[in-house]
Amino acid sequence: MKAAQIYRVIIVSAIIAVLLVIAFGSSDNNSTDHLFDKMNNSNKNKFYTSVNGKRESITFILGEDKQESTPYYSLALDYYTTDKLARTEYINSTCRSLSEVRDYLRDNPPGNGLPWGLVNLVSHGNEWYGMSVAVAPGSKRSSTERISEYVRSGKFQPVPENLLDDSTEIFLHGCGLGNDKDLLRIVSEAFGGKEKQPIVRASKLKEYYSAVRSPDQVLKSRLFYAKTWSVYYKFKDKPSDEELKNEFKKNYPNETIDWTSALSHTNPDIPGDIFYYTINVPVYYLAQYNSADSLPDLSSNKKKEKWISSQKTLADIITKSKIPIDKFKWTTQKTYVKNEKNIKKPAISVTGWCTVLCVVKPLILEKNIVAFDAIPFNPAKNDTSYFGEN
Repeated sequence: MKAAQIYRVIIVSAIIAVLLVIAFGSSDNNSTDHLFDKMNNSNKNKFYTSVNGKRESITFILGEDKQESTPYYSLALDYYTTDKLARTEYINSTCRSLSEVRDYLRDNPPGNGLPWGLVNLVSHGNEWYGMSVAVAPGSKRSSTERISEYVRSGKFQPVPENLLDDSTEIFLHGCGLGNDKDLLRIVSEAFGGKEKQPIVRASKLKEYYSAVRSPDQVLKSRLFYAKTWSVYYKFKDKPSDEELKNEFKKNYPNETIDWTSALSHTNPDIPGDIFYYTINVPVYYLAQYNSADSLPDLSSNKKKEKWISSQKTLADIITKSKIPIDKFKWTTQKTYVKNEKNIKKPAISVTGWCTVLCVVKPLILEKNIVAFDAIPFNPAKNDTSYFGEN
């Protein structure tokens, strides 16, 4: 949960009849408060009843909000415990890594003897570098490459087939994760092994939650999907609003978005409003050399970018991100690494940072300004224009 910093969550309060708090939380943030675990180590804590032998479902809330003003996980908890269609038989809010999720699914089988039906994994995330949740305790975030490393090395063993099979659905709830087919495939392989791999789905859109609550209960909770349009700039080198507006117009000439209005709102005034947020995307790379004499000359930005472009592994990472190389702010540092014989070798450490500014337009069926509410549009899960699947 501690990788690149990404920001986009808000809280709005209003007085409607009694005191109601309307909160919004986005899955692009690295942020949970007052969470509680609905499950321990047995099925006795089940709080919704599975009927007619149907497969059971579980939601994992994989993080915690660091500040009350930036809710995401707590709003997701509200949604999956109160929404009549979305709520699951079980809620777990204590796991903080994918390996802990794997262990929980293995050690706490459904009470009806059937494999799991739906497994929701709620984590901040984005299409550029995966989910914020760690692969294992102490590791870094769950990118495609890092999960693959754990699977290939045997450090991540799948869930037994009698508990998770090819009819099980794992749904990744994080912004834009459905655009990363490789991530969906490796999550399926990690949890399902070589044979009966589960279906893994994720939205190609931004996701965020909202809630209307009285002091002691959730009155209404919603999940919003939203379209986004992005521009990029070097970290800490933000262009003027006029420059940003012109770049949006250039990149998206057929869109009818009011870019000026969008760039003036960092949060929706009411659910369904257009707004923007930013996310900082990192790239890390280490190049090893046999001798100090073979180190490249990186004394200028032009030389750095030319050398970076020549590094195939690094170039592949940048290409996958779909962010132009000149939109990153690069820093390089000479260092040393030890090889398998414990001999020090010279190396170049490379770090690149890019800021992505996203304009967000929620998909809604209806907006009610008077009631301070909007009804979200929830597309069918098998609609590939909105969702990705392994």
